[in-house]
Amino acid sequence: MQAKEDARHPSGDPRLLACKDRLKSAEDLVYQVFERGFSENEAENGPALTRVEVLYLKTIADENKVMRLFVRPFYEADPKTYKAYLEALPIQTPYQDEKQAVDQLLNGSALVIYGELARLYDVRLALDIGIQPAEVESVIQGPQNALSENLLVNINLLRFRYRVSDLVVKLTELGSQSHTNVAIVYQKSTLRENVLTALQQKLDDGSLEALFAAGQLERYFNGNKWTLFPTFMITDRPDRIIYELNRGKVALIIDGSQFALIAPAYFFDFYSAMDDLYHPTWVRVFFLTMRFTALIVTLITPALYVALTSFNPGVFRAQLTLSIAGSRAAVPFSAFFEVLFMMIVVELILEASIRLPKSISAAATTVGGLILGQATTAAGLVSDIMLIVVATVAISSFVVPINSMLYAVRIMRYPILFASAGFGLVGLGVALVGLIFYLASLDSFGEPYFYLPFSKGNVSKTQGGA
Repeated sequence: MQAKEDARHPSGDPRLLACKDRLKSAEDLVYQVFERGFSENEAENGPALTRVEVLYLKTIADENKVMRLFVRPFYEADPKTYKAYLEALPIQTPYQDEKQAVDQLLNGSALVIYGELARLYDVRLALDIGIQPAEVESVIQGPQNALSENLLVNINLLRFRYRVSDLVVKLTELGSQSHTNVAIVYQKSTLRENVLTALQQKLDDGSLEALFAAGQLERYFNGNKWTLFPTFMITDRPDRIIYELNRGKVALIIDGSQFALIAPAYFFDFYSAMDDLYHPTWVRVFFLTMRFTALIVTLITPALYVALTSFNPGVFRAQLTLSIAGSRAAVPFSAFFEVLFMMIVVELILEASIRLPKSISAAATTVGGLILGQATTAAGLVSDIMLIVVATVAISSFVVPINSMLYAVRIMRYPILFASAGFGLVGLGVALVGLIFYLASLDSFGEPYFYLPFSKGNVSKTQGGA
């Protein structure tokens, strides 16, 4: 057995050497030539010496597979059957041109040259990435596993949980530079064809250079539109994906990302937790009511406080009006600046809790919040009632099950606050009506974004779709 480098074989196959030249800056590139001599009986009807050439990147290709699939059979098999053996191996692609071969090599394939036969075999290295529990979208009851960063593992999770014959998995690549593997998953019997058509048109655009995460893909689909509210759902839960596939939606699973993108998405989907499927009806209704109540509290409470304090204090009962006035007696700022200051402080604390290391984030933000709250009230910068309002708003905003909607709601509070600070209750009402009209004008791949969950029938059917 001899394994020789191409320096000893300048007459190597030109197709393979051209690919090697394209990847000459890659120090993890491996080019090996294996030669074998035959006995007189074996060489009667064939050459006395033959060779096989192999090219791969050792950091993303499994060298054990290369040895097991190509090298060992080369020395053990009859030379007359080795070519037939190579042709029978699964997951192979015929060599077409240099560009196609280089793209496949960068995707974990090995280029094998044996005489006139030139094939690319998928031997990518499957890292042992364990399946972790879901932390972003957690539930009390139900499955606890989250998606992995391995595309094949994620597809396995879906097929293991959802054994239907019409589940379609299409593999494609996105990113002209990154060549990221993406799986398009949908259920054929429930699919809304208009959604798949619109999605395919976006994917065929080809203007995306590099893809690393599901959120980046959402921005790419939105194009240049300044959309505050998410029109795609991002999740790390396999059961959420299966639930949405059964409703006729399409999932995009990205290799190297623990999150999947689901389209289309409706506004009310972001307030539906997977726990709702695992609880009795009345429990589900109760928690849904609590979530939408929290949405209203989050959006209007700061603005309502400013409007009632600055413009319409007569709405309160006399005792409450005097209590608020007494609490704010030492505060030198207007109610608007008081609310705005505290909301920005809370946003900074939340951002710090995300960016700090997990080992210290909880302690640092808790201590910081307590010190700031006590210090600001002691210094007379904010009132005690203001702390209650801000704490209520912050807790209410955390009830949203999907993070992308949480960010949108947190930002939307500020335009409503500014409208209320300028025009009181009238500004608050106009801002809320404008928000509803804005949500009603949005769509997600042709589907109405503000589709009501209690409407009857399939959305596409009501819209004249599939």
